[in-house]
Amino acid sequence: DEYLELVGLSHLADRPFGHLSGGEQQRVAIARALAQEPRILLLDEPTVSLDWRSQRQVLSLIRRVHLERKLTTLMVSHDPRETFDMCDRVALLCRGRLAAFGPPREALSDARLRAVFGGGGPA
Repeated sequence: DEYLELVGLSHLADRPFGHLSGGEQQRVAIARALAQEPRILLLDEPTVSLDWRSQRQVLSLIRRVHLERKLTTLMVSHDPRETFDMCDRVALLCRGRLAAFGPPREALSDARLRAVFGGGGPA
């Protein structure tokens, strides 16, 4: 109950998991992970297949939990835009090798994104 409250879903506690939206299901998954009281939270594309509003809610929740609980949080994302407000540091990989590491605005500069993704970077 404590963790459903933390992720803002205590009002849906009696609803079957399969009847929740994708964003709600992702928040339940985060609540489940937090219930184990980890020191490190590892998230693999936590916003994939979510609508824009749900993406924002999940990312905001992750950032809030990271700051309030002082968790080391590692997040994999194929969307560089997600990292600017979320991450303190970014590791940009290209063909399995580290292409850049640092604050998002440095690691994901236009020049680096063009070098890794080609063209003007991801749209």
